[in-house]
Amino acid sequence: MSMLKNFLKMFYPSRCIFCDKLIGFDEEFMVCDICYKKLTFLDHQVDRTEYCDEVRGVFVYDDMIKHVIQKFKYYHKAYLYKVFAKLMVCSLRDYISGDVIVSVPLHKGREAQRGYNQSGLLAKEISRITNIRYQDVLTRQKNTGALALCDKEQRSLYIKGAFKARDSKSIAQNKVIIIDDVFTTGATINECSKVLKENKAARVEAFVIAKTIL
Repeated sequence: MSMLKNFLKMFYPSRCIFCDKLIGFDEEFMVCDICYKKLTFLDHQVDRTEYCDEVRGVFVYDDMIKHVIQKFKYYHKAYLYKVFAKLMVCSLRDYISGDVIVSVPLHKGREAQRGYNQSGLLAKEISRITNIRYQDVLTRQKNTGALALCDKEQRSLYIKGAFKARDSKSIAQNKVIIIDDVFTTGATINECSKVLKENKAARVEAFVIAKTIL
């Protein structure tokens, strides 16, 4: 298998996900040395919201990481979920533990339009790597549209009541991990956590690719 992998890399070499430069066989995260040195890591910074007990991420949500996450979400670069999931697990391995992994859902209309839910892809891959059970628990009842240009108060208002739990049995008395791509104002993670706590989750933690500095 390793011989086949090396053979394929010779004819289909990897490119850096940030600058598109060709990279060597040993760069498993698909990031060249130059771009890696430019990345700003969060260094184990912890945030909390009203309902989420702990939020951790890998990178500061600056222009460099924002550009790549936007490609992942909006420009049909779904394959990046494997890179990001591996980065998250390797960076946060000392903290990712629990009973159930869930993802922040998209409204079914937006997911159909996009073709995939980036958070769902991340969550399932992290579940596979860590052997923590993935459960498709949360559903999005309200299509809130894009919230990127909204401030914290507007996001909290628009996202209120947007989520529902379809299966409380898999949540009750469990430590639940929410996986999402970005944490900015915290409104989405907080609302998801509220629903999980209302369904008797013992503890809720969230892990993301990137976070803003609050």
